Amino acid sequence: MYAHGFDPPLKPSAASAEETPDPSVVPPPQPRWITALRTIPYTDLILSGSWEGCVRIWRLSADKRRLEAVGILGQAFPSSSPSPSASEAPAAVVNGTQKHNIKQDPAEDESHAADKPIRGIVNDIAVFERGDRGADGLSVVCAVGKEHRLGRWQHKIPPFGGGARNGGVVFEIPRLLSKKAMTNGVHNNGDEES
Repeated sequence: MYAHGFDPPLKPSAASAEETPDPSVVPPPQPRWITALRTIPYTDLILSGSWEGCVRIWRLSADKRRLEAVGILGQAFPSSSPSPSASEAPAAVVNGTQKHNIKQDPAEDESHAADKPIRGIVNDIAVFERGDRGADGLSVVCAVGKEHRLGRWQHKIPPFGGGARNGGVVFEIPRLLSKKAMTNGVHNNGDEES
């Protein structure tokens, strides 16, 4: 399994210098390598980035031998794989705006940053807690560039063409509050249900 999918295959004219290129000279699609890797401290979660348009979230398996896909931050390109179902992905806030608070018009929701791929190569990932001891959740900051941080050999990334941009993307992940357990109609805080 390849974590961040494959680049689209080359066209025969790009794979050969011949005037009428033979389709058999086209190499198979190449896997995207991981360009950024970060763990969330004191958890079994790992974040990985590439140039597919998203940051993938992985969990270390119980036997500590495999990584299991948990979800994605951002939106992967349609040809990317693997993609866990949308219900598995955590609800995230991108660059400080929540999707459901922006507009109710579906046409405008399509243009929201959370629905678009990250435009560029994820060169680094930083994770920090928000609020007092992480009470407000986590922030994941991705450094995105037109080129790899270690070289300039691949600057026209296939999904973007020349449209990649240098910059940063911030994902704010709210803390999930667990439901309070009720015993005989009484909450843990001692209030009775009426």
